[in-house]
Amino acid sequence: MAQGKNRPAIGIRVLLIASAVAFLGFRLAWGIGREDVEPYESPLMMSVARQLVAGPGELYGPYGHTNPLVLIHAPMYYRVSGLLAWPIWKAGLHPVEAARLAGRLVSAVGLLATLAAAYRLGRIGGRSQDAGLWAALLVASCPALDAYPFAVRPDLLGVALQTWGVALTLESIGEDRRRLVAASIFFGLAACVKQHLVVAWGVMIAIATLRGQPRPSSVARLMGPGLATAGLLYAVEAIITGGRLWDSAFVVASGVGRVHPGDGLHVATVLAAVAGKAAGLSAAAVAASALGGAGVGLVGALAGLSIAQVFWPGPWVTTILPALSMAGLAIGLAGCARAGRVEGMLGACLVAELVVVIVLSWSSSGAWINYAIPMIPLASAMIARPMIAAAEGAGWPGQTIVATAVVAVLASAWMDAKVEATRRSAEHRDLARVLETAGVSPSAIVFGDRPSRNRMTGRLDLVFDDWLYPVFESRKLAEPRSRWLGPRIRPEAGVGAVVLESEGDRIEGLPGSLLERGYRRAGRAGRFWVWVGFPGMP
Repeated sequence: MAQGKNRPAIGIRVLLIASAVAFLGFRLAWGIGREDVEPYESPLMMSVARQLVAGPGELYGPYGHTNPLVLIHAPMYYRVSGLLAWPIWKAGLHPVEAARLAGRLVSAVGLLATLAAAYRLGRIGGRSQDAGLWAALLVASCPALDAYPFAVRPDLLGVALQTWGVALTLESIGEDRRRLVAASIFFGLAACVKQHLVVAWGVMIAIATLRGQPRPSSVARLMGPGLATAGLLYAVEAIITGGRLWDSAFVVASGVGRVHPGDGLHVATVLAAVAGKAAGLSAAAVAASALGGAGVGLVGALAGLSIAQVFWPGPWVTTILPALSMAGLAIGLAGCARAGRVEGMLGACLVAELVVVIVLSWSSSGAWINYAIPMIPLASAMIARPMIAAAEGAGWPGQTIVATAVVAVLASAWMDAKVEATRRSAEHRDLARVLETAGVSPSAIVFGDRPSRNRMTGRLDLVFDDWLYPVFESRKLAEPRSRWLGPRIRPEAGVGAVVLESEGDRIEGLPGSLLERGYRRAGRAGRFWVWVGFPGMP
């Protein structure tokens, strides 16, 4: 290829690297700190830490006054994080701090492994190194990853294992079947990190059934080792936890929607949130699908709105951008799926993962954009493969539209960093006002309707997932909060101030109002309402 034809690709590579630095650099800077990077990170952090002091048997209960850290995730991430936290704890760090460092490190390694898998997907079929690099950089630049790459959460580890399973399967089908065994094990391990990460495995089995030669051998290689791996690990966990794993990770997890049901509006909210954060990826998909004049207009609109969101944010942008991005993703990815055999199979996985997001969001109001993360490396590889051909071989019109799309990628990453920095700064100001209004030491302040915040005030005994705990209560798998939490939320118990994020006067799950518990409303501090009290108050 002539040197001149490489110049656009080099420029786009630079823009993609800048996009990845803008997004991941901000998230990493936040992830190094002590504060939660995700609203319910503290309870998960303490679930990792509890293994260090109570042993591995209580990860799934019994839940109540001594262990309110309810959990519905599969165990593998927590076991890996606990093992990594053990030497850090033994070196002298507090168990929770050791868990924070270890858990976030495991997620960061999961991110790196996901980028490596996206690179591998981009290069299947002998594609250039740039195709793999662009796929990895599109993943690293996508704000739909949110805070999860540096959070104590299992998402990125599971996505990494599943994406490697897809990559090895696509490399093997119809060619070298030896990689199917490794792919199967990766799929089995992914299911041990998050229970729902089995859909891509099912799609790959279906493809292997249709294309494998000989078919029974290919399918057996792809199914058997993974099923054996997952079965063995779950069986061992069931023994370690006295059978409580089944109640938490399957019985309760499947019944969350009974307490917190979802609906069509929640599905639309989740899809709009994902699309809004994936505006840059949407522009890249349209640019890669070679849609002609209509595609040029759509890419330009997405780039313009993304830039406007950075410099001139307003309701009109936040309303239009997600809808336009959703349309761009649908049109662009459909075009990319027709680019080749690998792209078509990745498209089949994407459709299956989208169905999972819709079903889970419809079932439970707790489903959020993290369920869409498995789609990001698949979509990025699916886009990068035809996009590099457009940038290097379609002349200046094609190069211009790809460059415009990558500008949208950069603007989207920058927009996310700006929005999150603004939100975090406002929250810090509000918390400072809480301290002033409460007039007590931080250790005497309790957050009543967001108990995960209590880790930062030192009240570790009052940290739990208040959204999930009622689900366990409804199944009689957790001690009612009224028995153990109620006596702790009183002035005479050392709680000098209670902070709520709502204007109400009650803490869910506890009888009586805060006034009846000995507190009076002291005022509002930004988004928070502060109640202060003293022993003996009526």
